[in-house]
Amino acid sequence: MQENTHIVRIKAENADQRLDIFLAKELHLSRNAVHKIITSGKVSIAEIICLKPSARIEENQKIVVMLDSLAREDQKLVPTYVPLDIVFEDDDVIVINKPANMLVHPSPGRVKKVTLVEAVLYHVKGQLAHTQEGVGPLRPGVVHRLDAETTGLIVFAKNSESLHGLMRQFQTKIARRFYAALLMGVLPKKQFIEAYFYRNPHYRTRYLAITPEQLESGTHKYQDVKLRWAKSYFEPREIFKDKLSLVEVELFTGRTHQVRLHAKMLGVPVLGDKVYGSKDFSKFRAFSPDLQERMKNLPNQLLHAYKLQFIHPRKNTLEQFQVGFPATFLEVLSALRADL
Repeated sequence: MQENTHIVRIKAENADQRLDIFLAKELHLSRNAVHKIITSGKVSIAEIICLKPSARIEENQKIVVMLDSLAREDQKLVPTYVPLDIVFEDDDVIVINKPANMLVHPSPGRVKKVTLVEAVLYHVKGQLAHTQEGVGPLRPGVVHRLDAETTGLIVFAKNSESLHGLMRQFQTKIARRFYAALLMGVLPKKQFIEAYFYRNPHYRTRYLAITPEQLESGTHKYQDVKLRWAKSYFEPREIFKDKLSLVEVELFTGRTHQVRLHAKMLGVPVLGDKVYGSKDFSKFRAFSPDLQERMKNLPNQLLHAYKLQFIHPRKNTLEQFQVGFPATFLEVLSALRADL
């Protein structure tokens, strides 16, 4: 099965619905958008392509939708109530402690669920910097992002002055971001890591990296790709039985998947990372059986944006925020410390 597909098994309560009506609700798309997807051959029922939007679905049928066909323009923001962990808010900015498994904003190729920006829009009654102020229509107020599976601090701008002021700070590295990560393996010393990131040509939602030395020598595979420089600083904080490392990471750039891909390059991938992580659980044998099972079945990667600082765009004051570990991360840490 290709990546970027949505698979659903029809439940009894949805039986005998029209296919287009069901998928519009399931994917949070307009009927017109769903109609295009079906008629372009991107939907199969029971492994047979279905081109008929009015087809009736039956209980236990498996429906597969190719999500690469979901166009950005087909998605709309719907301000939606979701409880938010608000760390700070004034007339210019709002700082949120983001939960795991939540997109910051809608993204092509991803099933449309409620995103953080839609929850923030509901809370601020639409008062976020909008398209006419220099951001995309699906990203009002977005200054920086976190991966869906990553938890922690993120700031949104409520007006144009704040948006552009904060964006300049992130671009010039005045704003600072710190992550905590639990890594599979031992990071022996603090170190910088630099690399050039580019999209994986076979899996467009993933990234690959080459070192500056590889770039200079011309030994990397893909010569005609757009490269983005990425730099991070890793510092070990705790080592658990010479098998796992708790580290602090400071970003000096803000590339997609930066901490995760840098950790993989260092040979110590983030625990629970389903894309760049390791499936070799032999390191877990040093820990209790219960803890081993817990670490094998994490609901998300243990990567947490725990500290954020920037200059307030209007007051010109230094703002610093720090939050504790989310429950899953804290439970694993506590268990590791107790298992020593």
